[in-house]
Amino acid sequence: MRKVYLNISIYLFKEESPDLDSELDVVQEFRIIQSPDYWKQNAVKGKNVAGEYAAILIKRVAALLMKGGIS
Repeated sequence: MRKVYLNISIYLFKEESPDLDSELDVVQEFRIIQSPDYWKQNAVKGKNVAGEYAAILIKRVAALLMKGGIS
């Protein structure tokens, strides 16, 4: 897996990502999500993601961060 350098502060206050496709590729590479198509369609302004999917996403990201999986 490639190393991912995150500058979280850049994205915290933006409504939309300028490159959602690339970012979804990264989270799929880390096995945080399995279906990028779902997120491409629903994780955009004016749409909603299912609460249970958001909870899974948060748990997987937290687990990865706690293991030091992103540097």
